[in-house]
Amino acid sequence: MYHRYSLNPRFIEIGAGFGMTTSRLMMLFPLSKFVIIDLFPNCSLAYIFLSAMFGTDQVQLVTEHDSHSFKDFKENKSRCLIIPPWLVKFLNDNADVVINTMSFQHMNINNLIFYDHLMNHAKVKYLYQVNRTIKKDLEDITIANQPWVHRSQVLHQSNLFPNTAHMEQFSRLS
Repeated sequence: MYHRYSLNPRFIEIGAGFGMTTSRLMMLFPLSKFVIIDLFPNCSLAYIFLSAMFGTDQVQLVTEHDSHSFKDFKENKSRCLIIPPWLVKFLNDNADVVINTMSFQHMNINNLIFYDHLMNHAKVKYLYQVNRTIKKDLEDITIANQPWVHRSQVLHQSNLFPNTAHMEQFSRLS
């Protein structure tokens, strides 16, 4: 059973897959708002999973932008908004925490710069991530070389998975 917190931080999860991390956080923070940004097939999976867990009134999948796209989320009718990357430019909300587990490591520098701009625009205070510390492929960007490193202060860091090159890191962004 999860302890429920009365805090209500706003979360963005980049690369959420089917939404397991967000589902756990939705249980822990019942007053919080969540935005999931992922490739479209994963957005669909996350919508199916999170709707089954929390109900279709709490989860909103938006795939095209129009005047009503973000209405339920902005009016606090839904707690979780799921969007593909091409709709990020229409987000006008700030966020407290960005979460990324093992997908920044698969992105090229242009993708990471895109998300760095998002974090700046949304005035994100903290970044939690689990990603590789070494290159597996030529275009991999390690944690130490991510574009936001110059404006982050590591608050916690650990080798989450012994005998792998994956680092868990929680940082304050400025």
